[in-house]
Amino acid sequence: MFELPHTLRFRLSGYFLLLFGLLLIGLWVIIDLIVNAHLHDRFDAELLHRAQTVADSLDADDARRSGSSFRERVLAAVKPFEADHFFFEVRSAATGEVVQSSNVRGFRLPDAGLAVDSAGPRRQTVIGETADALCGQGCHLRVVGMRIESSDLPYSLRAAASLAPLQRTLGLIRRSLLISIVVSLAAAGLASWIVAGRSLAPLERIAARAKGLTADHLDQRLPAPTQGDEVASMIAAINEMLTRFEQQFKNQQRFISNVSHELRTPLAVLRVEVQMQRRLMAHRPELTEFFNSLEEEVARLLQMVESFLILTRARIHRRLESVADVSVEDVVVRAIQEADKNARVRDVRVVPRFSSEEGASEPLISGDADLLGTAFRNLLSNAVRHSPQGQTVEVDLHATAEQVEVSVRDRGPGIPEEHHPHLFDMFYQVATRSGGSAGVGLAIVKTVVELHGGTVAVENLKGGGCQFTVRLPALSTLQPRALQPAVG
Repeated sequence: MFELPHTLRFRLSGYFLLLFGLLLIGLWVIIDLIVNAHLHDRFDAELLHRAQTVADSLDADDARRSGSSFRERVLAAVKPFEADHFFFEVRSAATGEVVQSSNVRGFRLPDAGLAVDSAGPRRQTVIGETADALCGQGCHLRVVGMRIESSDLPYSLRAAASLAPLQRTLGLIRRSLLISIVVSLAAAGLASWIVAGRSLAPLERIAARAKGLTADHLDQRLPAPTQGDEVASMIAAINEMLTRFEQQFKNQQRFISNVSHELRTPLAVLRVEVQMQRRLMAHRPELTEFFNSLEEEVARLLQMVESFLILTRARIHRRLESVADVSVEDVVVRAIQEADKNARVRDVRVVPRFSSEEGASEPLISGDADLLGTAFRNLLSNAVRHSPQGQTVEVDLHATAEQVEVSVRDRGPGIPEEHHPHLFDMFYQVATRSGGSAGVGLAIVKTVVELHGGTVAVENLKGGGCQFTVRLPALSTLQPRALQPAVG
C-alpha cells in the first residue's frame, strides 16, 4: 500500500495546501451564491420589465384603439416583445378570454401559486410538461404574474421565460471558477513545496553534517548561517553543546591516559618481581604454575594498559606525531613473526601471501610504523585466538599503484551480522568471541588505520570464518593528515 511521506517538508506543504484549498472552496461558495443571486435578480428584473412594458402598451392601446377587440389589442401589444425564450398570456377579468403570444403554441402557462391580486407581481420557477414543451427537456421556466386594475378592461398578465440562458451562464462561471481553483491549488502546491524546501534546506544541511559527528570527530562544528534566524540560534546551541562534549571527552581520554600511564610502571615492576620470585622458588614445583598464571595475568594487564595509552593518545591528538616512509610488507612480516609464537602454542599456522600488480613498486605508505605494527598485531592476535586447532590464518597483502590492501582471514565461527556496525567501538565485545579481551584491540585498529587515511572492513566468509580487510593509500596518493569526519 502506498504510504505518504512523513517528511516535515511534505507535511508543511500539505497543511498549507489544505488551508489554501479550504479558503478557495469557501470563496467559491460565496462567489457562487452572490453571482447566482445577482443573475436571478437581473433575470427577474428583465422579465418583470417586459411584462410591465406589455401592460403599459395595453393601457396605451385602450386610449387609441377603443374600437379594437381584446384579442387584437393584446396581440399588438406583445408582438414587439416576443422572443424564443419569452412567453406571454393575458386573461380578461370581465369575459375570461385568454390571449397568448404565438410562441406558446397552445399550451397554458403555469398558474400554480400565481393567483394575482393587488398585492403586486408574483414569481415562480416551474418544471414539468409545459416547461419541457416550451423550452426543452429538463428546462426550468420562470413565470411572473400581475393584475392590472387601471385599465378600462381589467385583466391579468403572465409572462414567462426559459432559465436555460441563465443556467448556461452559471455553468460557464462555475466551470471557470473550478478550473481557476485547480490551477491555483497546483500553483500553490508547487510554490509551497519550493518555499518549504528552501526554508528547510539549512536543516537538511545540518542533518547531513551531523551524521558525520561522532566521538572521534567532536572537534568539528556546524557552519553558522549568515541570517540571524531561528536556524542560526539552533546551530549556535548545537555547536556550544559539541564544545562541551568535546571538552568532556578530552578530559575523559586524558584521565584514561593518565591512569594507564600511572599503572604501567607498577605493573612492570610487579611483573619483574613475579619473574624473580618464580626463579627463587624454582625448587618448589607446586608454586611454578601459580607464578606462571600470575605473570600471564600481569602481562595481560600491561598489554591492556598499553592499548589504552595508544588509543587515548591517538584520539586526543587525532594526528600522526611521527611520520616516515613505511614498508607495509616489513610491518606485516614483523607482526606475523610475533603472532606466530602464540599461533604455534594453539596449533594454528599463519600463512602469508604477498602480491602486487605488474609495475607496482614496493608497498610504501607515509605513517608511523609502530602504530601500524600494533594494528596488524591486534588483527593477527584476534584471528589466531578465534581459529580452531589445526586451522590456518591467511594473511594476504596486495599492492597497487594507488593503495595497499591487507586481508586477515580466520576459520573461526564468524561474527553475526548484527555486530558488524559496532565491532570497532571501544569496549564492544561479541559474547562468543570476547576470549578475555578488553574490547579495545579493534578500536585501536580502526583509529590507527584512519590516522593513515585508510579504511578497515569486516565480512563473514561463505565457508566459515571472518575476514578483516585494511586498505591504505600508497605513498604517491597519501597526504598525512588529522582525522577528518566523512561529511560534505
